[in-house]
Amino acid sequence: LEEQEQALAKSKEERQAKGAKTSAESKQLAAKLKTLADRERQLAEQRQALEAQRAELLQAQQRMAQADTSRETQSRTYLQQLEEQRQVMAKHREQLETQLRQFEEERKAFEEERRQFEVERQKLQEQSLTATTTASTAQHQLDDFSTETLTLMANELDGPLTALQQWLTLLMQGDLGALTPKAREALAEMTKVHDQLGGMVRESLDAARLDHGQVRVEMRPVPLQEILTHVVEQVKASVEAKHLALHIKPNGSTAVSVLTDPARAEEVLLQLLRNAVQYTDTGTISVAASLKGERAVITITDTGIGIAPERQAHLFSKPVLGTILHGHGLGLYLAQHLAKQLQGEVALVDSEPSKGSTFAVTLPKAGA
Repeated sequence: LEEQEQALAKSKEERQAKGAKTSAESKQLAAKLKTLADRERQLAEQRQALEAQRAELLQAQQRMAQADTSRETQSRTYLQQLEEQRQVMAKHREQLETQLRQFEEERKAFEEERRQFEVERQKLQEQSLTATTTASTAQHQLDDFSTETLTLMANELDGPLTALQQWLTLLMQGDLGALTPKAREALAEMTKVHDQLGGMVRESLDAARLDHGQVRVEMRPVPLQEILTHVVEQVKASVEAKHLALHIKPNGSTAVSVLTDPARAEEVLLQLLRNAVQYTDTGTISVAASLKGERAVITITDTGIGIAPERQAHLFSKPVLGTILHGHGLGLYLAQHLAKQLQGEVALVDSEPSKGSTFAVTLPKAGA
């Protein structure tokens, strides 16, 4: 019995040892299972992460494919645009080549026109030289201002001046071909010289007629305002061309009437106004009227170059031939003599070099 009890006790101890061992193994197994479960969870998370990465990769691949497709489309479009541009540039090149050919043809035509213009210019110069030579030849005969000599000079100059005017008109109108801006400027200067020469001939004839008493006047009452209006209208274009200011100072004096020949009175005032415009480059020209007893006084003031003191004493004297040909002297000489024919006078009121001049025209008042 003791042996059995010992055996049972031993068996119990062994079972307890085995139970303890089994419990330890169970704990180990549980720990391993937990580890496996954690590992399995980590693997699942990794798998999900991989799946997400795979999905992202697929999306990236799709985007890349779309981008490749878009780039390919853009490349095709760009190549097509380049081809269209190349075709347009080819057309432009053809047009440019055509324009170059046309330009070359026009240049040759222009060279021919220029050559013809040069020929015509030389002809005009020869005609102008002929007219100048004729005028120079007549200068020696003008010293006495005889009517016969001046009439002969006018007749001799009439032909060349008329021909010159016709050629200038044809050139300015473009009938002989298109002109360059410089050519137009040259023709404009030639026209001015032509007009100056014609005016010089007319003034010379007028002076001769005055000296020989061949200028007739018809005196009658005329409103002074009417004369001033007509005169101002005739110089208005010249004043505007030089960008000058023309002032008429109205007062009660312009309402009176003067006893005069209106056409001759206008010639006197025009001579003075034209001189004022000619010798004034900037500033103003003023016209005013006043009464002095039984006479009307019209003053013309400019801001031009003025008159040197040494010239003022001989301003209204009969000019010598050299000054006539240079466009000086006859205008004031004619104005003074015409004014005397109208029972009036022209006087220099004041003049200072570089500051301007003031002239006065005196005419008898109607009813005086």
